[in-house]
Amino acid sequence: MPILDSSALNLSSLNLSDEAVRAPVTGLTVTQSYLVRPDVLALRIETGSVVYGTQIPYVAEASDEVQTNGLDTWVVRGGQDLGYLVGKDQGILRTLDRYAGESFDPLLADSPLSYSIRSSSDPLFSVAVNPEAVFRKSKPIDRAQTSILQVSDYPLAHTVYLDLKQSFSAGQTYEVNFSNGFLPALNFRFDPEQSTSEAVHVNQVGFRPDDPIKLAYLSTWMGKGGGLAYESGLKFWLTDTKTGERVYEGASAFAKSGQEVEPTKGSNFSQTDSYVLDFTDFNRSGEYRVCVEGVGCSLPFRIGDSVWDDAFQISARGFYHQRSGIALEQPYTHVERPRAFHPDDGGVVVYQSTTTLLNVESNVGFSSEDIFTQLVAGRTDEVLPNAWGGYYDAGDWDRRIYHLESSRSFLELLELFPDRYNWVNLNLPESSNKLPDVLDEALWGLDLFRRLQKVDGGIPGGIESANHPKTGEASWQESLEVFAYAPDVWSSYLYVATAAQAAYALKDRDAALAQVYEESALRAMSYGERDLATTNLLSYASDTNDARNLAALWLYRLTGGDPVA
Repeated sequence: MPILDSSALNLSSLNLSDEAVRAPVTGLTVTQSYLVRPDVLALRIETGSVVYGTQIPYVAEASDEVQTNGLDTWVVRGGQDLGYLVGKDQGILRTLDRYAGESFDPLLADSPLSYSIRSSSDPLFSVAVNPEAVFRKSKPIDRAQTSILQVSDYPLAHTVYLDLKQSFSAGQTYEVNFSNGFLPALNFRFDPEQSTSEAVHVNQVGFRPDDPIKLAYLSTWMGKGGGLAYESGLKFWLTDTKTGERVYEGASAFAKSGQEVEPTKGSNFSQTDSYVLDFTDFNRSGEYRVCVEGVGCSLPFRIGDSVWDDAFQISARGFYHQRSGIALEQPYTHVERPRAFHPDDGGVVVYQSTTTLLNVESNVGFSSEDIFTQLVAGRTDEVLPNAWGGYYDAGDWDRRIYHLESSRSFLELLELFPDRYNWVNLNLPESSNKLPDVLDEALWGLDLFRRLQKVDGGIPGGIESANHPKTGEASWQESLEVFAYAPDVWSSYLYVATAAQAAYALKDRDAALAQVYEESALRAMSYGERDLATTNLLSYASDTNDARNLAALWLYRLTGGDPVA
C-alpha cells in the first residue's frame, strides 16, 4: 500500500480536484504491434490509467459526513466520497483511487472496415488492404476503486488480431490507418529478428546449461477468434541479445491439441494448439531470444549456472518480507515497514479463543464469515503476550498452522543439499549467527507456535483477526480484535513434525537449541495422543492421520524411540 510522507505536504484540507490526485488523461494508442503468424497482425491497445489512493493524515472539516457500514468507516465531503478512515483512532485517511481514460468502442474495434494497411515497399500492400476478419481479446490490467460502494474502473488491454489474405514480409515497412479517427495512424517495420510476439513463449526464469529439458512454445489464442493453427516444422532459432548472432536453429513440432484435456481440472487452459521449440542440446551461457520464422521473438531469457539459484534467492527473500512481528528495515530490505502485530507495541492484544482451527476447517460448508463468527464467539479474557511471529499470507494477517509447510521445505532443502544451503545468504537479521540462513527462516515460522504452546503441550492452530482487514488498513494499523485458536490434535501433530525436523537439523549445529525443540515436540506429541481419542475429526480424519504419521516418523528419526509410547 503506498504511504505518503505527510511531512512534505500541507494537508489542512484535501481538494478532490488537486492535480496531485488526478490521473493523467491520454488518448487511445497502440502500445505494441507484432505478428502472430505471417498473415495475422496483432495490435495491443491499452485503455485507462490509475493514480492509486494513498494514506494521509485526516484533518476533518465541518461539512464532513462520517459514515459506517459493517467494518468500514469513510468520509463524504461535498457530496463526494473522500476515502476510508483507518486505524484505531481513525486519524488516517486512505484516499480513493482516481481513474481516467478514453472510451473504447468495441464495435469499431471489431470491424474490418476500421483498419486498412498499405506499404510503399511491399507490392502485396501497394493498395490499401482491409483485413478479412478481426478478432479481439480483452482483459483487465489494473483496478481503480473509485467509490466507497466498491464500484471499480478497470484499465484494459485489448488485443485485436487482423486476419489478412496477404502475408507480411521481413524487412518491409507498413502503415496501418484507422477509420473514423479510432486510433492515430501506425507505422511499423516487420523484423523477425527483433519483433517481440506474444505467440512465442519461453520460461522467463531461464535455464541452466545442463538442464535436461529446454523448451519454448508457439501458440496463440485470439479471443473471439479462438485458437490459431500453425504448420509443424517452422524454422526457429536462438539469437544472442548482445551480438545479434544466431547461435542455434531448429524446427517446431506439434505438442498438444487445443481440444486435448489437460491433467489439471479436466480442461484445456490454452484453448489452442501448441507447438514445441526444443533447444535442449544448446548449453552456452548468455542471454537469448527464441525467434520463429514469419512470426517474431520471445522476450529475452538467460542460460547460466546461477539461474535457479537466483530464482530461489528471490523466492526465499519473500519470506522475510512476509514476516509478522518484526519491522522491515535496512540493511535487510529497501522496502521499509513498521513492526506489526507485536504485543509489546501496545497496538495489538491477542486474546485466547476456545474455538479450534480444526473445528472451523473441518466443518464442510463453513464460509469465512462462519469461521470469524466462531472464532469471536470463543473469546476469553486471557491475553497471550508472546503471540507474535510467523508469516502473513493472501493479503490478510492470519498465521495458521499449515504455514509450517514452508518451514519443513526449508529444512528439507538443507538436508538434501547441505553443501549449497549451508552457505546461502538471505540477508536476514539472523545472518550473523552460526546457523544457516534457511534454518533461521524455518525457525522464524516455527517459533510462533512454540511461543503459543500450552502447559499441557497443546499447540493452537494460529492467530487470526476478527474479520478480513478493514479497507485501507495496513498490518501495523490493525483495529480489529485479534485471537489465537485453541489447541487441537491436528495442529499439534503438524507442529510435532516440524519441531522434530528442526531439532534434527540443529543436532550437529546447536545441541542446546535442538534440545529445546525436541522437548517441545515430545510434549506436543503427548498432548496429541491424549486428545486424539476424544476429538471429533469430522472431515479432517485423513488429514489428522497423515499429520500424526509424519509426526511419528520425525520423532522416531530424531530420538530412535517409540514416538507414541
